[in-house]
Amino acid sequence: MPEGSRLEHYEKLVAQLLSDHHCCKLRAGRRLIEALPRLEGLIDEDALRHRISDDDAKHVIAREANFEKWEALIDYVGGLDEHVFAERFEEAVGAVIHGDADTLRKILAEDPALTRMNSPRSHAATLLHYNAANGVEDERQHCPENAVEIAEILLDAGADINAVCGIYGGGSGSTPLVNLVTSDHPEDAELMEDMIRAYAKTGQSLDGIENDGMPMASALLFRKLSAASTLAECGAKIFDVASAAALGRLDRVKTMIQPGDPPYAKGPMPASPFGWRYDAERAADLALLLASMAGEAEVVAYLIELGVNVNARLHHDFSPLHEAAFAGEVEIVRLLVEAGADLGARDRQYNSTPWGWAEEGEQEDVLRWFSENCAIDLADLVESGNTSLVAARLSKDPSAVNGADGAGVPLRTAAASGDVEMVKILLEHGADTSLTNAQGKTGLDWAEENGHGEVAVLLWNRMNAAEG
Repeated sequence: MPEGSRLEHYEKLVAQLLSDHHCCKLRAGRRLIEALPRLEGLIDEDALRHRISDDDAKHVIAREANFEKWEALIDYVGGLDEHVFAERFEEAVGAVIHGDADTLRKILAEDPALTRMNSPRSHAATLLHYNAANGVEDERQHCPENAVEIAEILLDAGADINAVCGIYGGGSGSTPLVNLVTSDHPEDAELMEDMIRAYAKTGQSLDGIENDGMPMASALLFRKLSAASTLAECGAKIFDVASAAALGRLDRVKTMIQPGDPPYAKGPMPASPFGWRYDAERAADLALLLASMAGEAEVVAYLIELGVNVNARLHHDFSPLHEAAFAGEVEIVRLLVEAGADLGARDRQYNSTPWGWAEEGEQEDVLRWFSENCAIDLADLVESGNTSLVAARLSKDPSAVNGADGAGVPLRTAAASGDVEMVKILLEHGADTSLTNAQGKTGLDWAEENGHGEVAVLLWNRMNAAEG
């Protein structure tokens, strides 16, 4: 990034702060209070009533970048050798992602401004964004064993958990905190909760730069339940009924939703990360979907009793039953199905049914409940490859062996995939090997065409035995 564009970056931050103040965004008020002594002690709303000059905004941006005043920031930027800066920043990034605490401390002691400087790369991430391991270069999305220690080093040096950059389009969804609570890497490393607690210890807002609950909403909509729970534990506010439902706060749900036809939820919808948008009239629907995903059976039962639509379809046409099936929540699956949830509903992103979501989530208990209690076509069970479910279904209903239409789809499906054990079970229960599809192909034809010799022998022997 050439010198001019780096200075331009900070000038844009000044302009954005002035715009946010003009638009009365609470985050702007909070930033002004933290940086301008004359506003100390005010609440966010009161700070927004004060006239703010260009010099005031410049002072805020300088302070947020760890400089005493704007002139010092200009001197720093003007004296930068961009090649040297890029190398220094990249060295610090390497220390962050590899967990080299000693090197990181040394770098920041020599150049503390790096803590709040932005990467020369197009995403303009800060070092704390790299700690969150989300949205930066794929090969650098890594969570070392001591990621919490690395976070604490950066935070002690003044890193901002609400710094915006160009990740995911910039704005309120681009902060290190939002990136953290939607990241797979800290979760997979079982460090998510401790990292959130480290971020929270700074006293910085956990409610997002617009004070709208973006971190909480993002965690929930990305199915990061432990992250959402930890945010609440650390003091993040619950702004909406959907978040309250997902966190099992039945008492809050009861105060925020009103009976009616349909039920009406008071208060705002959750913040919408990455372009998702929700109609405020569908807050109750979203509450049911998130409670189903989160396994909050009491909340789900209450919402069903109120008359919330069990077949509501939200982003990508996901339904509550899709979410409950994927999460392995058998009790909630039962509640939804008994209330009329559509087993054949297909989402718009994966074109899959709740059965398919349970398969993808490897939720054997849900699959078993579906197979034992619902009219799932045997062909779907066969396609799942779960021989125990197929055997249980056929023991209960032997007439299902040739499929719902009696055309032999289950056997052809098993033969085409070369599933020897599945073919044996179907044959043991009387599958008809002579049945063909519309092109006149039998299971034997499919086995031979796909090179499944053992299956072909089984079918050949059964067909010959039948003819004999």
